[in-house]
Amino acid sequence: MDPQQRMLLELAWEALESAAIAPESLRGSRTGVFLGIGQNDHALRVFREPPEKIDVYDGTGNGFAFAAGRISHVFDLQGPNLAIDTACSASLVALHQAILSLRNGESTLALVGGIQRILSPEVTVFLRKSGALAPDGRSKAFAATADGFGRGEGGAMIVLKRLSDAQKDNDRIVAIVRGTAIGHGGASGGLTIPNGDAQTDLLRSALANARLAPDEIDFVEAHGTGTPLGDPIELRALGEVFGKARGHAGPLGVGSVKANIGHLEAAAGVAGIIKVVLALEKEIFPPQPAFGAPTQRVDWEALGLELVTTHRPWPRENARDDAPRSTRRALVSAFGMAGSNACAVIEEAPRGAGIKDADRPTEGNHHVICLSAGSREALEQLVTETVRYLGSHPDLDIPGLARTTQTGRSHLPYRVSISGNTLPDIIQGLTTAPRRRAGGQRPRIAFLFTGQGSQYAGMGSDLFATEPRFRQTLEHCQDVLRTTHALETQAWDSTELTAVMDGRSAGLIDRTLWTQPALYALECALVDLLAAWGVRPDIVAGHSVGEFAAAYAAGLFELEAGLRLVAARALAMEQTHAVGRMIDVNTDQATAIAAIQDFANEVSIAAINGPRRLVLSGASAAIDTLERQLTAAGCSVRSLVVSHPFHSPLMQSACGPIVSAAKRVEHRSARIDFISGVDAARTRSLEPDYWGRQAVAPVRFAGVVDTLLGADVDAIIEIGPRPVLLSFVRACAQGRPLPPLLAAMDTPGVDDKGRTLCHMLSELHGVGVAIDWHHYRSTRPARPVELVHTPYDRQSFNLSEEERTQDVNRLLVREYVLDETQLRGTDEHRLDGNPFAPGVTYTEMVRSLIHDAFGSVEHWLEDVVYQAIFFFPPERRRAVRVSLDLEASEPVTDARSGFKAAGFRVHSRDAEGGDWTCHAQGRVRFESPVEPNPQALSRHD
Repeated sequence: MDPQQRMLLELAWEALESAAIAPESLRGSRTGVFLGIGQNDHALRVFREPPEKIDVYDGTGNGFAFAAGRISHVFDLQGPNLAIDTACSASLVALHQAILSLRNGESTLALVGGIQRILSPEVTVFLRKSGALAPDGRSKAFAATADGFGRGEGGAMIVLKRLSDAQKDNDRIVAIVRGTAIGHGGASGGLTIPNGDAQTDLLRSALANARLAPDEIDFVEAHGTGTPLGDPIELRALGEVFGKARGHAGPLGVGSVKANIGHLEAAAGVAGIIKVVLALEKEIFPPQPAFGAPTQRVDWEALGLELVTTHRPWPRENARDDAPRSTRRALVSAFGMAGSNACAVIEEAPRGAGIKDADRPTEGNHHVICLSAGSREALEQLVTETVRYLGSHPDLDIPGLARTTQTGRSHLPYRVSISGNTLPDIIQGLTTAPRRRAGGQRPRIAFLFTGQGSQYAGMGSDLFATEPRFRQTLEHCQDVLRTTHALETQAWDSTELTAVMDGRSAGLIDRTLWTQPALYALECALVDLLAAWGVRPDIVAGHSVGEFAAAYAAGLFELEAGLRLVAARALAMEQTHAVGRMIDVNTDQATAIAAIQDFANEVSIAAINGPRRLVLSGASAAIDTLERQLTAAGCSVRSLVVSHPFHSPLMQSACGPIVSAAKRVEHRSARIDFISGVDAARTRSLEPDYWGRQAVAPVRFAGVVDTLLGADVDAIIEIGPRPVLLSFVRACAQGRPLPPLLAAMDTPGVDDKGRTLCHMLSELHGVGVAIDWHHYRSTRPARPVELVHTPYDRQSFNLSEEERTQDVNRLLVREYVLDETQLRGTDEHRLDGNPFAPGVTYTEMVRSLIHDAFGSVEHWLEDVVYQAIFFFPPERRRAVRVSLDLEASEPVTDARSGFKAAGFRVHSRDAEGGDWTCHAQGRVRFESPVEPNPQALSRHD
């Protein structure tokens, strides 16, 4: 494959990162690709091969159309795709076509670029014989010593968007393309001889398209190849259009980037664009090397032009009356050797078009910063470079930094995520935070819902004020509760639920009638908010009244039905008038059972929260006695502040009304597993009488934790006003490995400006959760900032013929001869009666070869593509070839050598001979560089 194609993919990726657009966010979009390309040196080398060695990949790897098409293919872009060859004007013509596409609505976004690699001498020989090349290889644009141009290499890509769309999306705009024009020199003195009149007309067309007068241009980035013929023609055309219009404003500055970096030919136009954009950003006229005196073939003063060879400020002044002018502009020209010419007018970005102060997040808020890369080595490099960059930019906007890393980058497997509110904290966090690898499968998340006792006045107030989705659910619950007349009461008509929660209705938050609906509403609002951010549970459990929100999250009933059931439960408990106490006891279950046996009808174990963490509930006198006895026995006892003796025999009278209310609620099959707090079992269905038993039965939370830890989850999130259950989880684990334990909220003072929520999101990103950062950022406006690019893991495949003969040392091959009886699954896999191997067969073959070659090493199969079905014709055997093409490791930090990746292929053919068919191919990535068994390298079974 032509290295230009690889370079273009990298340039497209980096251009999107610079624009803070995650490449995957463009999948399926009408994003266009407009490419200037004209060099085909690699194809000249490839097609020197004997015809029998040429295959389809030689064509797709070298054609101009494929260079552009591969970008759209890899990024799944479905807008126009053009590879343009107009020689040296190609990338500027591509810019013109992209703008037309954007204006016509064909494209919503455009990638515009150019590329030039010199890999073979043929074109250089042609240019030398045409007299275009300078003997010293330098482009001495507009100099008296100009004697041709020097060829340069490189490429560039820019991202174009309609200005109104960029402003709406609050993008970082670096410049505006005010207008463009393209044309041809026509019948000039020769095919390669410039036409000055045509250039003059083209310049005027570009100004007309931009709706500007000549004196509104401050600088011209000229074509300026440095040829004795072309330079004077171009200068006279510039003087004809611009010089006469400048009056007393002084000469117009002229320069050419070719004098700095050489002539990039197809990429020359976009190189000039980038030069002008950087000059606008730095607020200087861009200088070029002088190479002696300017050419004497023109009268510079009479033309009103000046060659810019030194740094000087780019002033903001009107050329006509010296009045202040708000906008600076330049014109860029690119002329093709075959006569196709192009011009573009570049204008500085509008000033003051950022975020309104009223829309900016409060200073000091915590933010999530998330970096990722394709390998451990690349991630370490990215972190090092980012930390260095942040250290050298102490005034960097932190909300903008957060937005850039969240929505402006792809989230790759190797990750580091932190939260912070100051740049030093962020630097420290990135330096010390653990590096993680997100697994290939979607992480499994557990939600635990907090029960009564976690409430406080003011809970959820910050989220209610800042998060529309959270507020919407709470307000809906408030409306539902207001119209709920459970058990013929109108208890909730006169007071707003939100007033109870935020403390405006003093004292009500701790009254059971309000506590339980408030907790349910808050936790359901958190579920809805996290779902909007892409965080959804795979398994849920709750503690006591927290089970109702868990049931909603599992899909067992609708939000409104669950709220009415919780309200009926709260009212039934309020009306029991049961008087009692609850105590938290640090003892084992056997000791507690023995202690309460004399109070069988008055006291029960209300909750088993851990191996030595129990709650006793019952009549006040009995609890008083037990408290004294247990304290005397050396047990730690803590009295709980509660309104009723929950989960005790005294609450039995509430069960009937609760079950009656539950029977009026439509119970559905759950979408995910629900762990019952009554028996600690996983289920996807509940009967109405469950809620009656749940009101008085002990909360077997220790059993819930055992069940949960057996569910192989990747993170556990406590959903509630503040974390209560996570400490129980740690105690129940008793040394077993735990996934990250996270809280969605914490009490004021502890949850400082969103710290808890940001920490949760950063941890979830680290384990691989696909967070919807765009939705998350919808309430956190910020303009993206410039940041270092994601490093590549480059490997070279551009081998010489000598290297090709040595390549067998990096190829592992295994061949088999099989029939259908030797492979599993062919009985179940038939098409038109013919057996075929299932897809897993290929990966098993690859893994077997890996095991034989390297032993038990950790590895991943990536980018697996199934290309053809592996059929077994009747009574025929197949020869199967499995190959690993090892990819050499780059040096790593601990000086290990070996291989860190491999490409694999699975082929087959008839055992008697014939052509090989490729059935599957992909990549193997090793956790660390490995060396194969020496015998495996030469083994061809």
